[in-house]
Amino acid sequence: MGTRIGGLAGVVGLAALLALGCAQKPDPAVVHREAGDDRLQKGDHAGAAAEYQQSLAANPKQEPVWEKLALSRVRLGDRDGAAAALLETLPFKRNPEQKAELYRNVAGIYLQSPERDKAEKYLLEVLKLAPDDETTLSWLAEMEAERGGARSNDAPATPEHLDAALRYYRRLADIRPTSPAPLAHQRIVLSKYMQYLASRRAAAEQALRWKKKGEVAETRQRIDEIQRRAGEIQGELDGVNRKLAELRRPRATPASDR
Repeated sequence: MGTRIGGLAGVVGLAALLALGCAQKPDPAVVHREAGDDRLQKGDHAGAAAEYQQSLAANPKQEPVWEKLALSRVRLGDRDGAAAALLETLPFKRNPEQKAELYRNVAGIYLQSPERDKAEKYLLEVLKLAPDDETTLSWLAEMEAERGGARSNDAPATPEHLDAALRYYRRLADIRPTSPAPLAHQRIVLSKYMQYLASRRAAAEQALRWKKKGEVAETRQRIDEIQRRAGEIQGELDGVNRKLAELRRPRATPASDR
């Protein structure tokens, strides 16, 4: 009987020791996360990023840790790495608003940098989820206006980018009908477009003098097409100027308010 009790006690003791060993075994996800937080607080961004990566390798279902890894990488100047880390949080987003905010944040990593063009695909994702997002439309319009040459008198005009900028500014003007800002930007793009078309027409008319008989008709057709497009752009420009004048006109004070 004593032998059985002693044997049972030994088994129980062994089980207790095993349980204690399991309880004391540290969770590597927690250990590396806390080490990363400590390094981040001390400004050791490279060390923090390394610790967060190890924490996520042990447990990738840590949304805040992905965000901290992104922050560390941003501070290291690794914008691509930061964007990749933030995108890992997409599965945690439950609704379109949260997803749109994530894409805005990823775009924001690039917007204030020399790599601004990399933001475009994320801004377009925002528009799929939030078609009337004014900030996103403004950024896309500005990027296209710059590509089209509208932000510099000396830059060559690129019609396809000017057309894209106009589409975004029209949408903004529809969303904000009482704001002069979208119209003012639209006017700049339209003016650049008019300059481009005028130079194209002048070049075509100059070339017409040297064309052979068989080429004259084709050149005249091109001049007519340029003139047609110029008429469309001028008409839109006139409309924008009228709207701006209306918005800037002082409104009469109602008699009841006098």
